[in-house]
Amino acid sequence: MAVSNRIYELMQEKGLSKAEFARSIGKRPCEVTKWLSGQHNFTLATLAMLSPFFGQPIISVQ
Repeated sequence: MAVSNRIYELMQEKGLSKAEFARSIGKRPCEVTKWLSGQHNFTLATLAMLSPFFGQPIISVQ
């Protein structure tokens, strides 16, 4: 759930709707909806693609 919340926060900071975000990263809006539901298991490839898009880390390991 923390990853989903982080993605949502970053979308809000950029002023992106789900549809705009999906279009920007070449995904379908329904996939973004699934991501934001908190039920999706993200792959490392997806997280690695999202971090440069937002210009910020999606996760941090402490």
